[in-house]
Amino acid sequence: MSHLGDLRRLVVLAVFTMIAALIVPVATAPPASAQGVTDCTAATISKAECDALVDLYNATGGAATWVSKANWLLGDNPCGWYGVTCSNATGGSVTLLNLYNNKLSDAIPASIGNLASLQTLNLSDNELSGEIPSSIGNLASLRGLYLGGNG
Repeated sequence: MSHLGDLRRLVVLAVFTMIAALIVPVATAPPASAQGVTDCTAATISKAECDALVDLYNATGGAATWVSKANWLLGDNPCGWYGVTCSNATGGSVTLLNLYNNKLSDAIPASIGNLASLQTLNLSDNELSGEIPSSIGNLASLRGLYLGGNG
């Protein structure tokens, strides 16, 4: 009779395990094509600058159309993202944004004006359209603005 009791316990345990597996959600990795999400509160640059870069990526088709997007939205160091150069490689402020000929589409977001230390902005030869945001006028350090070949 003890074998029958052991068998019942085993069956109950197996059923319980199957039910638990159906109820408890299993964490899955995002699809290989999806970029990660950056927590700009932990970024190596200011939150405003990080948010501006994330806005640019999302507003201009980063996930869908950009040709080169290495490291974008991955980790907490936007200075390591393709086309982004900072005054200090591990942080500081964004001084150069070079996304030339990278299939950016749609409009440049107004938050681009939050890249306060930006010296060079090269978004030429893409598929950008719409108005140039007036917030670009906030970029007091800007020395080079390249937007040709769009539209």
